[in-house]
Amino acid sequence: SSGINAEYGVNKLPKRKVSQFAKELTECLKLKFKGHWYPKSPDRGTAFRCLEIRDSVFDPVIVQAARVSGISLEEIKAQLPDSFFLWMDPYEVCYRIGDQGSLSVLKRFSPETYQYDQQQAVSSEEIRLTVQSWEK
Repeated sequence: SSGINAEYGVNKLPKRKVSQFAKELTECLKLKFKGHWYPKSPDRGTAFRCLEIRDSVFDPVIVQAARVSGISLEEIKAQLPDSFFLWMDPYEVCYRIGDQGSLSVLKRFSPETYQYDQQQAVSSEEIRLTVQSWEK
């Protein structure tokens, strides 16, 4: 679903930049989520796996991925609302816009077909879905 960016994405970014950012974000999240990813209990650790942007304050994982990939925080901010929360849990990626907004599902994965690698700690598909609508 491109609902996140249909309303908020002002300036689309070059595909190469988005790809590099997604790659770096995936690597950062793998490190952060290691030991905090529970496919048998997907709700466990969900608060830890929330990425938050509020009033131009970015989650440190986003800052690190942006720095390494060469994308500016201003470019990321242009794609998202001022207050944005993203949860990446086993089998589901959800987001909320604003402190009082409702939770929306970006993608659900079937436990039967979900490809999870213990070493990976987070699905690259989840990251790709999250940022793909930022592309030109």
